[in-house]
Amino acid sequence: MLASGASRRSVASMTSSQVLAEMGFPTVTIQDVAQHADVTKGAVYFHYANKEALAHAVADEFYRRIRDIAHTVENKELPPCRPWRSSSPGPPPRSGTTSSCRPEPGSRSSGP
Repeated sequence: MLASGASRRSVASMTSSQVLAEMGFPTVTIQDVAQHADVTKGAVYFHYANKEALAHAVADEFYRRIRDIAHTVENKELPPCRPWRSSSPGPPPRSGTTSSCRPEPGSRSSGP
């Protein structure tokens, strides 16, 4: 078992996202999270009032990470990408030299 409360909370939160993804919210129990995190059920309840609070904490962490990634990308000051142009409908190819960026509003792209 982990010694620090902060460590237990962090492990429970990280484990919760994995367990929720694998089992789904309706079937996951606090006991499942505790077992996968190798902490006691009481340790999970100490940090989270119930399964809903735990799921909210997982969602909050997910969106925090997305914001952090967005800020990192914005701070890189990358040059604008070239709009993808094709005569065929559908999404751009995933490989090659074409960019999957969307054209600027008001710009014209060749399409079908």
